[in-house]
Amino acid sequence: MAAGTTKALTPFIGRWRIVEMEQWDREFIDLEGPGHFTISKGGNGAFHFGAVQGELDCRVEECTRGHRVEFSW
Repeated sequence: MAAGTTKALTPFIGRWRIVEMEQWDREFIDLEGPGHFTISKGGNGAFHFGAVQGELDCRVEECTRGHRVEFSW
């Protein structure tokens, strides 16, 4: 990951609580503990909600309102 990309990712680093999803209710999201996404400094991360967990490959994209995190899993 390029140095500029790491700097742009900095505001997103941390653990982010999932509070709402279109397809699942809160009871399912928190089935095995609080649903969350975790974004790490190196551009990788993880997620866990319901009975689903996995790893993320994160990158920062520019959008009309600033920056956003795009990811694949």
